[in-house]
Amino acid sequence: MIRSSGGPRAAVSTASNRPKGSSRPSPAELRHRLLTALTRAYGAAIRSYNKLARELDVPFEQWLVLAEMRRHESVSMGELVKILGFNFSTLTRIVDRMVNSSLIYRQVDPQDRRKVVMVLTEEGRRRLEQIDRHLDGDLLPTRVLATEGPAVLADLVRLAEQFPEE
Repeated sequence: MIRSSGGPRAAVSTASNRPKGSSRPSPAELRHRLLTALTRAYGAAIRSYNKLARELDVPFEQWLVLAEMRRHESVSMGELVKILGFNFSTLTRIVDRMVNSSLIYRQVDPQDRRKVVMVLTEEGRRRLEQIDRHLDGDLLPTRVLATEGPAVLADLVRLAEQFPEE
């Protein structure tokens, strides 16, 4: 995580990057503030999740795969690489561990027998539901939703999904 000597919040610059006489932040300042906020949010998410990961034995990367697989009946490795941004060899190791833990299984794609897809098992669904119950209100603080509402969260997700995959 990127930090300044004053902690993560102190890293956000203010008027020093603004053109003289301007009350609006410069593009450089906005980029810096965005990267700082994203870094802080990612770090908070990891810290929050890691407490739970030890208890449920599902590392963060596996949770990302499980959560994505919930959105699809089946998904190929290539699709997961594009969606999650892992490289192929890293994702293969993650998927192998998940198969060994009976969270997912591999099967030949019924639409294209040359392709192998991953499918969520009942154990994977059960574990994902446990994770969801534990993280509710923890990963994304309840006060954020209470003050800003679900529409703001939906806007943040929509904007974050605009970032390029590579």
